[in-house]
Amino acid sequence: MDTHKQLHVSLVIPAYNEERYLKAVLDSVAAQTTMPNEVIVVDNNSTDGTAAVAKSCRFVRLIAETQQGIGPARHTGFLSAKSELIATIDADTLLEPNWVETVIQYLVSTMKWRLLLANATFMTSP
Repeated sequence: MDTHKQLHVSLVIPAYNEERYLKAVLDSVAAQTTMPNEVIVVDNNSTDGTAAVAKSCRFVRLIAETQQGIGPARHTGFLSAKSELIATIDADTLLEPNWVETVIQYLVSTMKWRLLLANATFMTSP
């Protein structure tokens, strides 16, 4: 049996005025070799089209956090997540296609984790 398929993953993406980058970020999530079980975009009072971009992806659950700041937005996403593993990326972060799969494989192989930080690519323009 494929052990890493048993570990469920929620991906939380806090976003404030990230319309410019969010589509590319969500495209990189959609291209994963192993999709997260849920993708949560937390709109943190955006005044641009961030929410519309998030809504355009059928695999995204959009929630709102009115207390300004990445900390409250990320916390709200964590509280809303339904999986036993919660991963978070910024709304300008492009994932390598095997990012989720690599994280799951590492965690399953060690089973002694509390917090894992992983590499990603940050955008300066889409």
